[in-house]
Amino acid sequence: MENPAAWRGLKYPDSDLVGLLFRFARPRRDLHQDNPPAVDVGCGPGRHVRLLNEIGYRAVGIDNDPEMCAAARENGVEVLQVAVEEYRPAVRPALVVCWGIMMLQPRVADIVAGWEPDIVIADWRAPSSSCFHWPDNTPVPGRPGWVRLCRPGHVLHNCVYRSHKLSECRIPGYELVHWQRSVRETAEERHEWWQTVHRRSGARGREE
Repeated sequence: MENPAAWRGLKYPDSDLVGLLFRFARPRRDLHQDNPPAVDVGCGPGRHVRLLNEIGYRAVGIDNDPEMCAAARENGVEVLQVAVEEYRPAVRPALVVCWGIMMLQPRVADIVAGWEPDIVIADWRAPSSSCFHWPDNTPVPGRPGWVRLCRPGHVLHNCVYRSHKLSECRIPGYELVHWQRSVRETAEERHEWWQTVHRRSGARGREE
């Protein structure tokens, strides 16, 4: 799927992600490393890669959209143009951020688990989001739960999305240590996400 052009203009980090990083994934406090490696999956214009570097990570973004990668490089961050299923981290990442990707790629949770990061932070589009209830949406053959969104002129028109129940927001081999619900509404639309933090089973957590 080609990413909507509007996404290339995003400059500032999502405030919900900022909060989760500072609560659960601070270098030297939660990860017991200086400058730990991090990967932002589906990094888009690189706004969260830049944030990760600013708080002490050695972060790289990956995205398979060449225009998104060009925008990220213009923003001064390291990005690799590669599909998530083809990416092989050079070193095991301490943190993986999956923000805005879980509803677009069916295998991200399994792929990321294979990289064995200590912490994964993700967001997942909830079924109550109004875009899943547009009357002209069409199911995707062979992919239960996936729909092609149909609203001509809308930024999400023709995107293929999957919604997740909270019980489906899982990373294999990881403990769900925190979840929260984020809702953003306008007069016309409702957007709802589950936002989650996962820690690898057996990984050392923050000492209270």
